[in-house]
Amino acid sequence: LTKIVSAFMVLNGMVLSTNRIHNPIWGYHEDSPSPDLNAFFDKFLGYSMIAAATFCVLLISEMDAMKALGYACIPSLFNVIQQNFITKEVQTYGLKKGQQIFSLLILTIIVGTLAF
Repeated sequence: LTKIVSAFMVLNGMVLSTNRIHNPIWGYHEDSPSPDLNAFFDKFLGYSMIAAATFCVLLISEMDAMKALGYACIPSLFNVIQQNFITKEVQTYGLKKGQQIFSLLILTIIVGTLAF
C-alpha cells in the first residue's frame, strides 16, 4: 500500500511541478486572477510531494532513516535552486531573497551531511 501511495504522490508531484500543464487537471483556469502565482505555489507543493514519496520509498527499501531523509531533501533543494536562480520566480513575486538563501543553506547542509 505504501508503494502505491508513493507512486501516486510522485505522479501528482510531477504533474504539479511542471508549470501550466496541470492547470486544467487541478481546476485552474487561465482566466483566474493569478494563474502564474498558482503555478508557482503548485511547483512547491509538487516538489514537496516528490520529497515525501522519496522518503517513503527509501524507508520501505530499508535504507537508514537519516540517509533517506538526506535523499528526500534533494527535490526540495532543487526547487529552491530552480525558483531562485533558474526561473527567478522568487523575485517576480516579491518574496524575500534572504529567507530563500537561508532555506538553500539549510537544505544544502542536510543533503550534504545526511545523504553523502
